[in-house]
Amino acid sequence: MKAAKSGRNSFGYLFDDRTAARPHEGQRTGTRKRERSTLNAGYVIFLAVMCIATVYMCVYFLRLKENVTSLGRQNAQLQKELTELQTDNEARYQNITNNIDLDYIRDTAINKLNMKYADKDQIIWYNSASDGYAYQYIDVPDKDNG
Repeated sequence: MKAAKSGRNSFGYLFDDRTAARPHEGQRTGTRKRERSTLNAGYVIFLAVMCIATVYMCVYFLRLKENVTSLGRQNAQLQKELTELQTDNEARYQNITNNIDLDYIRDTAINKLNMKYADKDQIIWYNSASDGYAYQYIDVPDKDNG
């Protein structure tokens, strides 16, 4: 039997020849190769799964981006259509209000329908909290009774 040499290497670490001795060729080396191939196969499978997941996420992201772009175009088209409809609506409103002849309406109401202006005693004034419409749910009382 050889005596084990011990000493220091160039980095200052202790070493012992017994711990540094290589195993004999054979069974242990084959086991290491199988371990390495098993780790490599697992690592390859892991990388393959991660690549597939990455490609899937990229495709999903691109679909979402295309969807957002499509919705943006659709929104712009709808805004353009809304602007056109508002312009058309305003033009029609102006056309209607310009074609109303208030003198003709008053003349028709007075002469053909026998309508007349209200007398001062027929007008009842009241204070309203808002400037909106007033709905009459009951009869307005007379001045004499109220």
